[in-house]
Amino acid sequence: MAVHELDADVEARLICAARDVWARAYAPYSKFKVGSAVLAAMPSGTEIFAGCNVENASFGLTICAERNAVFQAAASGARSIIAVAVVTDAPVPTMPCGACRQVLREFGPDMVVVGATLGGLIRHYRLSHLLPESFGPEDLPANLPFPPHPRDRTTTMPADRLYRTDAVVLRRHNTGEADRILTLFTPGHGKVRAIVKGVRRAKSRMGGHIELFTHVNVLIARGRSLDIVTQAEMRHPFGHLRDDLWKTAYASYVAELIDHFAEERHEGPESDDLFTILVDALGFFDALPGPDPVDGSSGASGPDAHLVARAVELKVLAVLGYAPELFNCVHCRTRLQPGENRISAPAGGVLCPECGRRDQSARVMTVNAIKAMRLLTSEPLSVARRLVLTEREHRDIELALRAHLAVTLERQLRTCDVLDRLRAALPWRPPGSP
Repeated sequence: MAVHELDADVEARLICAARDVWARAYAPYSKFKVGSAVLAAMPSGTEIFAGCNVENASFGLTICAERNAVFQAAASGARSIIAVAVVTDAPVPTMPCGACRQVLREFGPDMVVVGATLGGLIRHYRLSHLLPESFGPEDLPANLPFPPHPRDRTTTMPADRLYRTDAVVLRRHNTGEADRILTLFTPGHGKVRAIVKGVRRAKSRMGGHIELFTHVNVLIARGRSLDIVTQAEMRHPFGHLRDDLWKTAYASYVAELIDHFAEERHEGPESDDLFTILVDALGFFDALPGPDPVDGSSGASGPDAHLVARAVELKVLAVLGYAPELFNCVHCRTRLQPGENRISAPAGGVLCPECGRRDQSARVMTVNAIKAMRLLTSEPLSVARRLVLTEREHRDIELALRAHLAVTLERQLRTCDVLDRLRAALPWRPPGSP
């Protein structure tokens, strides 16, 4: 019985392709070069793909010529292989190794196997003879989620498990040997905790795209406890935030603020608004002048950055419905008039002079400080750069909002201490201060 049914011209071309690639084999350790070519069935007809053996100093990582040819065919869309040729300079034809036979069997259980030498000796076999009683896709248990044959299945992840979104990296910490867990804030999904596999390896392509505070576009697969980041593309690096201690401190403060207020997987307009506030704030701090080469002072240590931080606090509170009342007395509900008004965090806003005197926790607020808080709540962040306040007014606004945040969150933000220490080491005096 004939073991092959290849046309003589097709067989000659297959052996010729294997012989050509044999010359380019990389075999510095065994000195045994192998060239292989497969005849694959394609939608437009048949096509030949060739490959050579590529050895490695770690011997187990060596790739055989037959598998190289098969992988090239599969990468081009082939799902059925008709024949394979193997060429060596051995005295007799060489057949594929056991691992290669199993790989070939996946794409053609009964393909023709042609072994040839450079001297012209040729032998023919059927793969079913070289690998009898072989194991294939049809032998998998019926209850496994695999259709009968790979040519009839797709391996794409279900669409409902994948989603693409912009995100800002709020926090990150390492886990395992090379993985990293990120806390992301997204406009459409709120806060998301996701793992990035292998990102700490030197060859990872995503490492530079998911630095702290970066604005990225990510493709995420939903997981049981943690989502999985499968792709990441940087939108804006905000690279100057990491070059200046003041900028890093303010960026960390805003990130911590969003992190504590945001809910995980919250899909709503609030997430969109918070994301806009976050990106605008990081962009503002990033654009401030860096450290002065003479005295080392930072553009982020001045009143502009201070007021933008206050504006971010007020806007976040307003978006989520926790903003302090700044127009009417929170006790008697009368319209506030210029005078000795006070603000109380437990009460939730400003008190008129009469109600304020009865609240021991209330702090006196100047008229300009209250007006500035109203303006910072409703106007864009850029307005903060045009405000001129005294040092007392800056301090009054900061203490009032810090107390309001502590009551709302039931905790103090840790980055407040960092900013306080920086300010104590390098104090700034806003314009107009005595």
